[in-house]
Amino acid sequence: MGWAFARPEIIERLAKFKVEGSSGPFLTRVIARYCADGRLDAHIQELIALYRDKRDVMLDAIAREFPAGVTALRPEGGFFIWCKLPPGMSARALLPLAEARGATFLPGTRCFANGQGDDTIRLAFSFQPAEQIEEGIARIGAAMRAT
Repeated sequence: MGWAFARPEIIERLAKFKVEGSSGPFLTRVIARYCADGRLDAHIQELIALYRDKRDVMLDAIAREFPAGVTALRPEGGFFIWCKLPPGMSARALLPLAEARGATFLPGTRCFANGQGDDTIRLAFSFQPAEQIEEGIARIGAAMRAT
């Protein structure tokens, strides 16, 4: 649900992204009431707490499971934790070792247009439950120790 105010040619381009058709007056009023009752703000606060807890579970697991020399950046928002690998450890070489153990991550090289970032990995914590976050980090940590 949203709206835009722009020149007609921009609205026409934006309309191409609206594939589900019109929102209709009923749905619009339901959402407006939900927001007016303060329920959206309360829901957002619940989500912030949920994702903060998952972030903290992952950071704690990284501190426990990753070898010395790995630096994890504590995000203030978002759904990812960036880690800098120790000198000599390659994210591209680490990925198949982690995948062989049933865990994965995004090598930093996929986040830079110039191919840099082989010394970084991006870990996602938003989708998995805490137990799987801990297990995944343990598996990646085992892969790191095997390099």
